[in-house]
Amino acid sequence: MHRFTGHDAMPQLIDLAEHLSHGDAVILDLRGNPGGDREAARDVIRSFIATPLRQPAIDDLESEVTLQGELDAAICDRDPDARARIRTRLDAAAATEPKKTITHLETAAMPAIPLPGGAIPILIVDRACSGACEEAVYFARQHAHAVVIGEPTAGALEYGEPRSYRLPASGLWMSAATRRLVATPPDRIDRAYMPTCYSTRRTSTPRSRRSTRAPGRPRASARCDPDRI
Repeated sequence: MHRFTGHDAMPQLIDLAEHLSHGDAVILDLRGNPGGDREAARDVIRSFIATPLRQPAIDDLESEVTLQGELDAAICDRDPDARARIRTRLDAAAATEPKKTITHLETAAMPAIPLPGGAIPILIVDRACSGACEEAVYFARQHAHAVVIGEPTAGALEYGEPRSYRLPASGLWMSAATRRLVATPPDRIDRAYMPTCYSTRRTSTPRSRRSTRAPGRPRASARCDPDRI
């Protein structure tokens, strides 16, 4: 799964989840996934886990600067209706105090959904897994027997919903986050997620220095936390 985008395939995915949940495990390969739609990531994992899912709270920032970022994005997307709506909000923000607001949203736990089986979710991740991909890991780890295999993730979940800005003097573009996720202890989202099983690749060595090994033996090695398996 290379990216979480939209909900067009969600009904088919849920049907697939109900079918796969009869097995012993469901493997989701998220290597190289840079994130995307966080709601899609949540719904994908929820399709495989029947228990209620805790969700992080949200701090949303809105100011003249963030609205300008939305306006720049609408200009790039060539959406005149969106530009008009955002410009109206931008003019209202410029005429009021305070110049920025942070809205704190508490999110209720996602209710349990009935699944016919009890397959264990197994996620394969790497250092490129960030944003919504890490949120998928966050939700999957709430399953008592979930297994995460690979490398530590990017550690880019806490801040999201970036806006792009063109600096007036240099003309260079930059991006900055407008949303912060706030987890309730013991959940943590301010750092990379450590896998249950670390998988590392051995660097190749000259043929003359290679030790004899059985044909077909994999070159990857892994070490696991037995308490999580």
